[in-house]
Amino acid sequence: MKVSSQSLGARRALLLAGAMVFAIPGSAALAADAKPVLKAPAAVQDVVGWYFFGDVEVGGRALIQDPPSGFGRAPPPDNWLTPRTTESRARFEEYGEIRPGFFLDHFRIGAGTKDGIYAVQVWSQNAGYNELSSDNLWARDNGWNNQSYYAALSKIGEHYLYVNWDQLPHLISTSAKTVHRGAGGTLLTVDDTLQANLQANARFATTAGATGVTARTNIEGFVNNAATNVTIATKRDKGSAEYRFTPDPNWEFRVDYSNEHRTGTRPLAINWAYGFGVAPGRPTDFVEVAQPLDDRTQNINASAQYIGTSPWGKRWITNVRYSGSFYENSLKYFEAENPFCLTCLTGAGAGNRGPNLLRMPLAPDNMANAITVTSALDLPWQGRYTSTVQYNMMRQNDPFVNTAINGLAPAPLPGTSLDGRVDTLLMNNVLTTQITKDLKATFRYRYYDFDNKTPERIYTNYVESDSLLGVGPRRNLSIAYTKQTPARR
Repeated sequence: MKVSSQSLGARRALLLAGAMVFAIPGSAALAADAKPVLKAPAAVQDVVGWYFFGDVEVGGRALIQDPPSGFGRAPPPDNWLTPRTTESRARFEEYGEIRPGFFLDHFRIGAGTKDGIYAVQVWSQNAGYNELSSDNLWARDNGWNNQSYYAALSKIGEHYLYVNWDQLPHLISTSAKTVHRGAGGTLLTVDDTLQANLQANARFATTAGATGVTARTNIEGFVNNAATNVTIATKRDKGSAEYRFTPDPNWEFRVDYSNEHRTGTRPLAINWAYGFGVAPGRPTDFVEVAQPLDDRTQNINASAQYIGTSPWGKRWITNVRYSGSFYENSLKYFEAENPFCLTCLTGAGAGNRGPNLLRMPLAPDNMANAITVTSALDLPWQGRYTSTVQYNMMRQNDPFVNTAINGLAPAPLPGTSLDGRVDTLLMNNVLTTQITKDLKATFRYRYYDFDNKTPERIYTNYVESDSLLGVGPRRNLSIAYTKQTPARR
């Protein structure tokens, strides 16, 4: 048994050795066959792929019934233009014309790189050009009057630029009527014959009995026969641009600018004094006229923001911002002839008295500049501190408008302009801290200083209602104050 066992073990050893001898060369050959073949790397493409998208909407419009202007007269006995008895398209086209014919509602074109780094988009609304309209009461040209254009360009995560321009029309009325000529300008005139007729009847309009009824009826007839249609509408043309730059995760810079130009007309009631005897008294009635508009508002903002870590390893944010606003009115005043005065007098004396010409000052030029610093800081313990510091300078120095247009001689003004100068300083501080799990404390302190440097002036007399001199001195009081508001809870 022992010999047989040893023989069997020897035979197994020989078979294993032979298998190893035959296996080693085979394994080497298989390994050689499996060795990877080295190839030259593929060339990197220099051009980044782009994708594109867009859409457009076009169409045509036909109006079965185009609303009229609404100007007309109510049937007798009213004979007046009233919303109850007339139709007007002012509401139908309040914020933009609706014309028959071809129109391009909108288009949008966009593109970007496939790696998501660059993107651009251009968009427009109401960009069509229409030659088919025959009604052009308040449009300035044959194009739409409520167009919008927008463009955006960006390098994602670093540069962002937005540019926009749009029009915002507001049709107030197409059915208004007026006895003044020259609507939209700075001088509104009235026919001399109409002024003479109204002046002759005005002094009897408040008389009781048949005389008063006749005078009022005559006035209504003269006004109705002389009134002409006027469209009252405004339009704002506004352009704006914004740029944002983020060079790294800690810094962000922004700047934006807008320029808005407003034109057109809007209704404005101006008062006039009319009387008999020694003095015409204070304003006794109002005349509503079409006030011209032509002003511009420019706004600019620039800011820098830092988000980082404080020396003790907590979050820290600081933002510095400049804001500026500039208003410029190209119309300093407008004038309107008084419908009820052709040969009226001013000052002492007998006869019909009141201003022949009404002068209305308009909003003066002004500007404001402000610097704001805002910070937020996490404290070493469970607390947070935030603060805002703002300094603002406001200025208005337009020359005074001379309202003595009827031979009045007021005392010399104490200055040629308001010379308005107001500076404000705001400091607001808030501290919050977590005392315990269930107890939290907040401390606040606010300081506001309103420093009015406008010189204080005394006016010995003044022109009132373009017709008489006000009695007694008047003073423009320069108000200045400081307010502090400490609080805790």
